[in-house]
Formats: sequence, structure tokens, C-alpha cells
Amino acid sequence: MQAEADRRAFEPARQIEHGSVKSEVRLDKTEDALRFVIRTLGDDGQYREYTAERVIGTDPLRQFLVRFARGRWQVTALAYDPNADEWFDVFGDEDRKPHEWGFWANRGMTWNTMCATCHVTDFVKRYDPQRDEYRSTWQELAVGCEACHGLAADHAEWQERYGPARDDPTLPRLSKKQWVDTCGACHARRSALVEPFRPGVPFLDQFLPVLPDLSETYYPDGQVREENYEYTSFLLSRMYHEGVYCMDCHDAHDGSLLREGNNLCLKCHAGKIDPVQHSRHRLDGPGGRCVNCHMPITVYMQRDPRRDHGFTIPDPKLTIEYGIPNACNRCHEDKTPEWALEVVEQWYGERMDRITRRRAVAVARARRGELAVIPELLELLEEDPYPEWRAVFALCLRPWRTQPQVAAALLKAAQSEHPMLQWAAARALDPEREPPPDLSVLLDHPRRAVRVQAAWAMRKVLKEDAPVMRELRQFLELQLDQPTGRMMQGIYAKDRGRLDEAERWFRKALALEPYSPVPWEAIAVMYSEAGNVERALEVLDEACEALPQQARLHYLRGLALAEAGRLPAATAALQEAVRLDAGLARAWYNLALARHRLGQQNLALRALRTALDLEPDNSDFAFALATIYRDIGRRDQAIRWARRTLTLNPLHRGAAALLEQLGQRPDGGERTR
Repeated sequence: MQAEADRRAFEPARQIEHGSVKSEVRLDKTEDALRFVIRTLGDDGQYREYTAERVIGTDPLRQFLVRFARGRWQVTALAYDPNADEWFDVFGDEDRKPHEWGFWANRGMTWNTMCATCHVTDFVKRYDPQRDEYRSTWQELAVGCEACHGLAADHAEWQERYGPARDDPTLPRLSKKQWVDTCGACHARRSALVEPFRPGVPFLDQFLPVLPDLSETYYPDGQVREENYEYTSFLLSRMYHEGVYCMDCHDAHDGSLLREGNNLCLKCHAGKIDPVQHSRHRLDGPGGRCVNCHMPITVYMQRDPRRDHGFTIPDPKLTIEYGIPNACNRCHEDKTPEWALEVVEQWYGERMDRITRRRAVAVARARRGELAVIPELLELLEEDPYPEWRAVFALCLRPWRTQPQVAAALLKAAQSEHPMLQWAAARALDPEREPPPDLSVLLDHPRRAVRVQAAWAMRKVLKEDAPVMRELRQFLELQLDQPTGRMMQGIYAKDRGRLDEAERWFRKALALEPYSPVPWEAIAVMYSEAGNVERALEVLDEACEALPQQARLHYLRGLALAEAGRLPAATAALQEAVRLDAGLARAWYNLALARHRLGQQNLALRALRTALDLEPDNSDFAFALATIYRDIGRRDQAIRWARRTLTLNPLHRGAAALLEQLGQRPDGGERTR
């Protein structure tokens, strides 16, 4: 804390209403000290007074740190805007609750693991999982020279001996790629493989990246959606692949731009692009600035505007078809995407139909689960000129990794010359229940991320004392202060056949996030897969008692009861699941199957139609409807829904066999007798 800098935030005292919380801040003065007090909701749901002892950031916001037990520091959701002289909640209207992982006093806001690496120099987390204790260390509580240039004892000695010298041999000489990776250490969404961070070391030797995939983390065209920073979008951009790097545009020490306005872009694009003709906007207006069209702003933490570094092409067609934002309508908020599409097509014509659109459409369709997109993904995986985009397509193929053609393509990608693509292919091939893939060729790869990802995919079969398994365990141990890290440790133990150890780790994850159903599900599924259905039911009974409002737990309990042959009880559990969450399509589907087996055909059909209303393109649901219609003698309806199943999934063997059984050809005709 800087007493004078932060005094204005706490004096005079004030009250802040944010969400359902009413917090207070004030300054308590004693003879020899000032105490910066925040009274707010704690992790136990009670209002308490906390002392702000440290601060992150200067402008446009300042967030405060509160000391918790065992070396843990928590970052307040309440932040102070020094320009507006006002307090606000960095999560806006989200209104996070004390039972949530992301509540300010819980693990999602722990400074030691979520913030410190990028806000201090030479940070080492040093977490002890046995004591749940941090013994973190650092060189400076700020971003100092060594944060980017590396440890500099030799440099200091050289300077002391010889004085300032331009040819100081102790200073690292990094390539453009090394500088991008060094900046990316803090300007990327990623997971640490090792600690501490060392500048100049390749990104994939220190971190696992986050790329656009089937999640909603990024928009399908690579635009940032959540707090994704700049690194990944930049790697996906044409700028990066043309040889641009961070210091071509930014001052290395304060991050400021080297030139103002379009002059920065024209440093490279002069003579190639006429800003007036290209933008079709007045240059003295917002539409005439290159960055407003190709680097749109996303505001993080309610006060921090950042430009997207993907240099994307505004494409209203993607907005209309897939909900991907475009820069035209970000500015022209009073206009429709249809209006914007008509204008850009009039201005740019066929130039809009480019690979950037093709990429975004493929990712968006994969997120919708469209089987018909597989050939397109495979083609892009093979042909896209940028290996980072090929890595995106590899990740998008994961749901279909067991299909022979997809598995072969991913294995081929794993043997490419591009580490990011190899890493993504190994991640996409990571098995759940099927046998592990043979990624032996990657186990001694030069990049640690690739080795560790391959080892994780092959964790069931590799020898425990293999060097790469030691690296994998080191990575897993580094994550143990978070619920996800403990879950991964449990999965590792389970897949090594140590079920008791796995359950202990899953329950340790539950200790950090007691309101999450995920650890309960992991334990129950583990015992069910091991053939111990009764133990799975015991766990699910315990889970449903602990979290009675979690529909998915009742759903899983219904599945286990059905597996145990207790159909009336299974039906009751599944009914409870859909009562708690009427949008849980799979629960409706399994409820239909249970009712069908109980002879309740009308109720079964009603449940299946509800499931199909929720997920009309689900081939499993369509096929179940076909089989029930067959069983109750409604042949025409059975044929109709079997054909619908094949439309949704041309590879569905059950539907083809059902049509054969009903005297039909899968191609639409009737069999001759």
C-alpha cells in the first residue's frame, strides 16, 4: 500500500452497493499507523472487517490485497478508480456468492496463484499441499528489469567493474520470437508448467497455452471473449506470421505506442493501403482509424479497455449466422448486422469470402456439434497456412477422435514440425475411456508442453519412473492449490489403478469447492466404470444429500440405479433431475428409456419429445424415438425417425440396422423381397 496514494480511496469513509452486497471502506488512524479497512461479505457469508495491506495496479484501477491464513493473499472484487474517485465491483452485475470458486475470498481470487506471477518479479508460488500453505517468494513487489531481462547478477557485476557499456555481454540478446514469448508470459491466458518463469525460454517450455476450441473462451474467429489478454490472438494473426513483433509497435519499457494513430500502421502499410479508399470513412472520425476496425476494444474489469491483437476482419455475416461480434456494429450500434453486411459486400465484394471467414465458420459449426463439419476441419487441419490455426482445428476435432479418419489425421498432426500443433493434437487425442493413443514419438520432444501433454494422454500405460512422467507429476503438483489441479491428480491416480488415492484427491478438490458437483461425479463415475455400482450409489446418495439442488447429481444417481436394475427408483431420481433442471436434455432422454422399460410408452414418448425440443439435432434422441415407435408397432414413425437419425449422423449404425430390419434401404428406398 502507498499511504498517500490510497488515502483518497478510504477517506472519507463511504458505502458501496454492489450486487446484493453493501460494503464499507474507511481509514482507521492510530498514533503510528494507518489501517485501510474494507467491511464486506466473507467466505462464510458473514460481514467482516478486512485490512487492505497491498495493492495491484495504478491506472485505470487499483485492487487491494487482504492477508489470509497460511500465506494466502486474496484480491478484493471491490476496486478503486482513481480517475473517477469511485469504488466499483470488477465483476459488474455478476454478483458472485460466497460458495462460488470465483468469489473474492475463494481460490479463484487468490493472488499467489492467479495474479502474482505477472505483477511481481521472479515470483515462486511454493505451495505445500499437505499443509495447504503458501510460502511464496519474489525479488520485487513490482515488474522490475529482471521480470523481462532475466536474473541480472552478472550484469550488475559487469556494470560495477566496467561502467556503462553498450556491448555488455551479460545482457541477453533475444530473437523476435523470444521476445513475443517473453511478453506472452504475462500477456497470455495459460497454465504454468514450471516455476519460476525465465525470460527467453520458449513459451511451450514454461506454459500450456489456451487456444480457441469448443469452449466459449474465445469467439470462433479468434477474437477475445473472456479475459484472454493478447498473446494467443496475436499468434493467430497475419501480423505475427508476417514477422511483426511486440516492439515494432510498443515501447519495451512502458508499453506506449511508437507512433500515433494510423501513422503506426502506415509504418509498414504505407504504399500498400490507402486509408481513405480502404476504410471508406473520414480519417478524422473513429471509422477512419485502422485499430477501430481491426483491433476492437473489449473492456475488462469494468474499467480496463484493451484492444484485440488478432487484427481480425470485420464480418457481419458471421454475426448474423453465428453471433460473432463485428467492428462495424460495435461502432454503429443503431444499425443491424444485415445493414452492415449489405454495406461491406457493396464495398469489398468477393474479398469478404476469405480464409478468416472459413476458419470461423468451421469452429462455430464444430461448437454446435455438426458432424458434417468434420471433412472441413480435416481439410483445414491439413491445409491452413498457420500452424496455430491448425492447432485450433485439432482441438475442435476432439469429440470425434475415435473415428478412424479423425484419429489418423490427429496422429499425423502430432508428427508435424510445429510444436503448437503437436501439443494440440496430443490434447485432442487424450482418451477418456478408450485405450490411450501411441504418442511415443512426442515423449522426448524438445518442448516441455508437448512432452507433458503426450505423457498425460498416455498416463495409463507409461512407466512411473520415466523421465517424462516426472515432468508430468511436477506439472500436476504445481496445480494442487486449485480444485482443478486436485481433480487432475485424482484422474491420474484413477487411471493408474489407485482408486482409494483418487477418491482422496477428488474429496480434496471438494474441500476447496464444496458446492461443486464435479468431484462427486468423478468419484461416482470412477466406481461405476470399475463395476462397483453399489459404491457409486453410496457416493451419489451422499452427494445428493450434500447438494440436494444439483440436478446433475440426481441424474447420475438415476443412471446408477438403472444400471443396478432398480428401474422405479431410477425413474424417480430422473424425475427429480428434470424437476430441478427442465433443460437437462440427457435426463429427459434417460427418463424416457427407463419409462419405456417399465412399459410406460406414452410417458416415454413425451419425455423423448421434450429432449428433442431441447436438442433437435441429437441423433441419440432421434434413434431412441425410432426404436420406441418400432417396439409399439408404429412402423411408419419408426422409419421416419430412423431416417432422421441418419440425416443427423450418417455413420449411425443402429439407425441403418433398424431400417434394414424394417425392410428399408438406408439410402431411402424400400427393400425388394
